[in-house]
Amino acid sequence: MFKKLLISADASLSDALYLINENICGAAFAVDDDGIMVGIITDGDIRRGLLGGISLEQPINQLMTTEFVSLPINSSQATIFEKLSEKIFIIPLLDEDGRPVDYSTSHRHHHIPVAEPHLAGKELQYVIECLETNWISSQGSFVGRFEQEFAAFVDSPEAVSVNSGTAALHLAMLCLGVGKGDEVIVPDLTFAASAAAVLHAGATPVFADVCEDSWCIDPKEVEKVITPRTKAIMPVHLYGQPADMNAILSLARKHDLLVIEDAAEALGAYIGNRHVGVMGDAGAFSFFGNKLITTGEGGMITFKNPEAARRARIIRSHGQSPEKRYWHDEVGYNYRMTNIQAAIG
Repeated sequence: MFKKLLISADASLSDALYLINENICGAAFAVDDDGIMVGIITDGDIRRGLLGGISLEQPINQLMTTEFVSLPINSSQATIFEKLSEKIFIIPLLDEDGRPVDYSTSHRHHHIPVAEPHLAGKELQYVIECLETNWISSQGSFVGRFEQEFAAFVDSPEAVSVNSGTAALHLAMLCLGVGKGDEVIVPDLTFAASAAAVLHAGATPVFADVCEDSWCIDPKEVEKVITPRTKAIMPVHLYGQPADMNAILSLARKHDLLVIEDAAEALGAYIGNRHVGVMGDAGAFSFFGNKLITTGEGGMITFKNPEAARRARIIRSHGQSPEKRYWHDEVGYNYRMTNIQAAIG
């Protein structure tokens, strides 16, 4: 990428324009035959030159800025940030001989995370307990405790922990009978895992548009795409904004469909006095690092039907019988949450 910023000071404005279009940085660094930086030219410089009547075949040294802002390659981020502004949007970083070897922009050196984990409770204490007692895998007291406390918080009869939100969606569909030949209606604005989980289950995702005000699936658009093969509707409570569950549940009753809520981003969101993720037949939550609470990686499924929850606990652990260890009644998955993850949760 950096090489796409460098151009000979003798090159034409046309060449500079092509280079700027390719590097998508809005500028190019002009260098002499020894590779020493002698100027900077921007797409704005070229535009103003064309409006003034200059030809694209003219050399860039006719328009480039020779009194440009640059910094040594070892400059601190604080120094770089002080120089960046609305007018100075890119800064060449030079070696001791004045040759450009890197560059900085506000986008390239100023990362704003979507969210950052806040681990200021008893997370470390509980993780140390796991390590000191050697309960570090999927067995251990924290798994059951986390499931019970989660179920109580969202007011669900059942909560089954898994190793990701995607696994939660997949397992929820399997345990509710979604499979090959079925269609599941999902919103066309969501993270890829919503539709991917449908494909993992062997079903086909069918996309419906979202509401302009909430960005959640539009019940009117859902009804348009219901077919005889439709098995379930998957509303996604995008960015924690609840979907119109009253309308979606009404549609589900009318057409005898399952409702599987993707509540990955919506822990703590309510409609009235009911928590999202527990209104349909199942709900899936995520505990990735940028979610409302995190276990690093992890997820949780809520079920209305205790039998579906019982089967989910079997399938998440290789299909192993709960009564007979190492006896596998069906092909399952390794979707278990570890005791360490549950301790953090």
